Amino acid sequence: MTDHVSWRRRLGETVATAYADDPAAAATMLGGSVARGWADRFSDVEVFVFWLEEPAVARRIAAVERSGGSIDVDWAGPGSGSRWRAALGATGGRVGEIWPFEDDEWSEHFYVDGVPVGMSGFHVETVERWIVDLVDDHRPSDDAQIVAAAIVAGVDVTGGERLASWRTHLGGFPRGLAEALLRAELEVDEAWWSIDMLATRDDRPAFDALVVAMVQRIIRCLLALNRRYLPDPRPKWTGRLLDGVESAPDDVTGRLAGLWRLPAPGAAAAVQGLFEETLDLVEAAGLDVDVAGARRWFRHRRAVWDAPPEGSGPGTA
Repeated sequence: MTDHVSWRRRLGETVATAYADDPAAAATMLGGSVARGWADRFSDVEVFVFWLEEPAVARRIAAVERSGGSIDVDWAGPGSGSRWRAALGATGGRVGEIWPFEDDEWSEHFYVDGVPVGMSGFHVETVERWIVDLVDDHRPSDDAQIVAAAIVAGVDVTGGERLASWRTHLGGFPRGLAEALLRAELEVDEAWWSIDMLATRDDRPAFDALVVAMVQRIIRCLLALNRRYLPDPRPKWTGRLLDGVESAPDDVTGRLAGLWRLPAPGAAAAVQGLFEETLDLVEAAGLDVDVAGARRWFRHRRAVWDAPPEGSGPGTA
């Protein structure tokens, strides 16, 4: 079997070290499937850099170039869309890109020897604020969870003492955080009430969108129930992500994978069953979550009319 992990780790360490040459880089690490040992032939190399101060664009580009990559498009500049389209054709799709600071992140995507590299950069203060939000104040956000999950599973390159301190703090995934995450997932969702209608009509695009949303809800609930941070909002690597969780419906990954092999009515019943079993587990855990309300809300379906209401036919007064 081809080893898709080891050489990607070596390349990632080279990139991270190039960024670490900047004195404002407090810590660097590898993340994603490479750090978790899951990488396959499609995997890019994810590098995280934690900055002590705002890194100027020129310094970020210099780090890319020290890594062996290059930047073709700066998305903060005028005409970046035109430059991107031109670079797309000239490079066969392997475009080096750098983005302005947005959503608390500095990011670059470039290629080293043809291998895609994604760099996510965050200010140290931002990360420490997110950790407090999660662990101390039980105020979750997807951004905070994604970075937390990356840190917990990351492979350190530089700044290991700081990263170890963050992991210690994150390791105390509290009951209150699990409850906050579960409450958010079990809010009323009127969209689900149309699932039987869409299944009966075999309206697959709209039906599949609802199934995907429910599968994501189940996965998020199971991660929270098992005190694991969400690594990706989609999420990816479902089988590996749920591998080894202590509290989950029987054969949850196999049943999730089989949903798309079922006719629509069978898939609707199967995913509802998985959700109900997930609620059973939440209830058994004794968490402060309105499970009864969630059952009631998610069992609700659109009303149907098989015949006209009495008195509504022709000739009625």
